[in-house]
Amino acid sequence: MLDQEEGGATRSEGHLGSVSTGLVVLSLLALGAGVALAWALPLPELPRREVTRVFDARGELVASLFEENRVEVPLASLPAHLPAAALAVEDRHFYRHPGVNPFGIVRALYRNLRAGRVVEGGSTITQQLARTLFLEPDRTFIRKVRELLWTFRLELALTKDEILEAWLNQVYLGHGAYGVEVAARTYFGKGAAKLTLAEAALIVGLARGPNLYSPYRNQDRALDRRRTVLEAMAEVGTISREEAMRALREPLSLAGRPQVRRRAPYFADWVIDQLLDERPDLAPELAVGGYRIHTTLDLRIQAAAESAVRGLAPAGTLDGQGVHQPQVALVVLDPDNGHVLAMVGGRDYGQTQLNRAVAPDGGSHGMRRPPGSAFKPLLYAAVIDLGFPATYQVRCEPIAIRDPGNPPYTPEDYGPEPFHGRDLTVREALSTSCNVVAVRWAERLGPALVAAYARRLGIESRVRPVPSIPLGTSEVSPLELASAYATLAAGGVLRPPVGLLSVEDRRGRPLHVHRPPERTVLREEVAYVVTDLMRSVLMPGGTGSRIGAMLGLPAAGKTGTTSGRRDAWMAGYTGDLVAVVWVGRDRPAPLPGGGASLAGPIWAEVLRQASEVRGIADFVTPPGVVRARVCASTGRLAEALCPDGGEEVFVAGTEPARCPWPHLLPAP
Repeated sequence: MLDQEEGGATRSEGHLGSVSTGLVVLSLLALGAGVALAWALPLPELPRREVTRVFDARGELVASLFEENRVEVPLASLPAHLPAAALAVEDRHFYRHPGVNPFGIVRALYRNLRAGRVVEGGSTITQQLARTLFLEPDRTFIRKVRELLWTFRLELALTKDEILEAWLNQVYLGHGAYGVEVAARTYFGKGAAKLTLAEAALIVGLARGPNLYSPYRNQDRALDRRRTVLEAMAEVGTISREEAMRALREPLSLAGRPQVRRRAPYFADWVIDQLLDERPDLAPELAVGGYRIHTTLDLRIQAAAESAVRGLAPAGTLDGQGVHQPQVALVVLDPDNGHVLAMVGGRDYGQTQLNRAVAPDGGSHGMRRPPGSAFKPLLYAAVIDLGFPATYQVRCEPIAIRDPGNPPYTPEDYGPEPFHGRDLTVREALSTSCNVVAVRWAERLGPALVAAYARRLGIESRVRPVPSIPLGTSEVSPLELASAYATLAAGGVLRPPVGLLSVEDRRGRPLHVHRPPERTVLREEVAYVVTDLMRSVLMPGGTGSRIGAMLGLPAAGKTGTTSGRRDAWMAGYTGDLVAVVWVGRDRPAPLPGGGASLAGPIWAEVLRQASEVRGIADFVTPPGVVRARVCASTGRLAEALCPDGGEEVFVAGTEPARCPWPHLLPAP
């Protein structure tokens, strides 16, 4: 039986061996056919370069991306460690394969799986060059076949050194730099011939992902990629381990990010980064592929935003970096679709390209700051959603809240008196921005629940569940806060902010369409009641009454000033526009005023001008909302003899009981 089994196994193995041999023969025949077909292909002229353009929502030109920036240099003029770095990390068997390296593909897959990330690609340098020269960035099987044909054609037409030289001069390395010569000047302010080993390794490493590994975006990722290249060079023996270690210790000294003149520059940068994060394959040809990038921007509202910042930003001085302080960030959203209509990331793009309107992307872009009392509407959204009416009262008096591991927390109100010394309704607490009542509400609901509501409404940054949470002590970006306010303005529908709509190639064919999700996260009637409460902030008696008078339109909003007046905020919306303004210093320091005096006027002006463009939209009361008069003495629903406490708005079913006091005698 054993002999029979062994014999069967032998026959089976022989059969498999025959199949394998047949596959090898077929593969060789296919390869030969491919080479023969490639030989018959004439090398075409290099594809026509055409500048990529960015358009606003109405089709107006926002920006023309940098023109092709290329200076070709001969291979012989480059330091030996530059092409050696390219070969070590991109194509170790370049001089030994016919253009395609199956073993390289398997090795790259193994190394990437072992590292848990992409550290090596499977495409050869010849394949990469074929893609760059002759192919569009679509993702199809036919494109892969064409890539192989052009790869073989290049190998037949050019020497290996000529292919390597062409790759070094054609490869896209970020920020409009094509080829190692322009990249050397872009990142280090010198020609490629003068690059050190460490600098050459960093530049070669950019080829894998120019947007991802740009040292102007994220120095940590760039240095990590440099390490990968140096380790690869040491592994293949191009340099010694000692040389690799010395290069790793070399500090990074950059020439300064190149500036490009364009309209709405902070928005344009943000949209391009968004596109490259979603479609990194477009990076090599982004600048000169003739793409048409369609965005949500409205240049009319962008002009209003820039005008408001120029005219109303507080006076200041230049800091040690030559940057005007204090700075300003501003975002305008359409709550009906999440479209970013305007974005200002700073007072002068020429001075600083730091976009203070968006959250950091892991590099030098973006900023987060504590929003102060501008966070409070998110707290009161939870209060109303949990069934408390706007007439519910909480006392403003000295309190000490236990905070495990810290001294007791003792909040106070800002102004002439640290406490009101009386009960405040939800409406009063929000309109007067009472800190004590907000903290007592957070203690009652639980800080973790308040943080959960902030996340539901659109805050993506970490919100710490601490007693001071309703006072906006956790950092957010202006765009995040605008997103949360837009959720309230949209009746509880969360639509993540979007700037990119679609991308077309030079022939008008769609390459990419951005379809952000949306979901209902809060009942419409709850969002409306919170909106109505915020309208009191802009009315007489509210902290933003002067701002409301400046605007002169139906609006809801909230001011915010952080401890020590280090950040000034104004956030809010009309019937169809959301705006958030932040004023502060890049290095936090006291400001000459707070949210109402510094950010408020800018906010009012941009909404006033934007409403002239879009028209005036009022708030619409949804079903499930009840309006009723309340008793000024008890806060209950008013009877005929009750002193008039005005009209209040409620989620249906949460109205208080009718006032039991006959008011023939003084209230007890």
